[in-house]
Amino acid sequence: MAFVIEQAIALIVPFVIGLIIGYILKQAIKILGALIILILVLLVVGYIKPSTISYILNKVFNYGMQAYSAAQSIAYILPFSSALFIIGVAIGFLLSR
Repeated sequence: MAFVIEQAIALIVPFVIGLIIGYILKQAIKILGALIILILVLLVVGYIKPSTISYILNKVFNYGMQAYSAAQSIAYILPFSSALFIIGVAIGFLLSR
C-alpha cells in the first residue's frame, strides 16, 4: 500500500509543479506586455526619452547574465523530462486568468 502512495506522489508532484510554472509563465507574459505598452505610451507622450530606454536596457543586459545563471540553476531542479510536468505547464498556462 505504501508503494502505491509513493508512486502517486511521484506522479502528482511534477504535475502540480507544472501547474504552478504554467501560471507563473502566463502572468509573466501579461506583465511584460503591460510594461511594453506602458513604455510605448510614455515614449509617445514624451515623459521619457529614447536615451532613457537605452540606459535601462544596458543596465538590464548587464544583470541579465546573472539572472540567466540563476535561472539555469533553478532549471536543473525542475522535472522537464516528465510528461505530467509538461501537461501541468500547458494546463496551468491555458487555464490561468
